[in-house]
This record gives sequence, C-alpha cells and structure tokens, in this order.
Amino acid sequence: MTADTSGNGWGLGLEMATLPCGTIVGHGGGTPGYRTISFHTLDGTRQVTVDWTDWGTDADATPAALALMTTALCPSSKPVVLEADPSEPLSQVTTGPPAAPTVL
Repeated sequence: MTADTSGNGWGLGLEMATLPCGTIVGHGGGTPGYRTISFHTLDGTRQVTVDWTDWGTDADATPAALALMTTALCPSSKPVVLEADPSEPLSQVTTGPPAAPTVL
C-alpha cells in the first residue's frame, strides 16, 4: 500500500478542510434528497451543522451551504447580511467574500 501524499486529510470518517480563517474538521454526506455538513474549528470554539433538502429540482444549494458554514466558523467584526430574492433559488444567496473550503 502506498502512502497518500496528496495532502488530503481523511481518517476515522473525518475530513479536514481549509477556510480563510484556518483548518476545520468534520464530515459531510447525504442520501437522495437530503444533504448535511457538520464541521468545527480545531480549537473547538465554533461548530456548525447545515442540513438541506436536495431533490434536484432547483439549482444546487451547496454553494450557499458552504458560504453559511464559512460565515459561522470564521469570526468577523462585520455583520453578515444575506442578500436574497425569495423568487431565486437558495444557491443564489450570497454572504459576501468568504470562499468555499478547500479540501486538504
């Protein structure tokens, strides 16, 4: 067996990812029609779980869920304002500059 040198972090079912504010640990997954991500900061001071339904009828809500996770885990002195038009799919919701996590 060859060691994984790609920099990806998996072990005991946990995933490590990098946000603008540092490394987070958690897990994501789903079943048909339902998705979940649950992550926490390495120091354990912040934790977030985001669940959403995904029936494939609207645009993918994953970018909005990842933006929500980033906002919850990365402290900011600025208030976060979600901008959305109720007639637009959830994936159109923006939270500002935080980027989606990058898997290590």
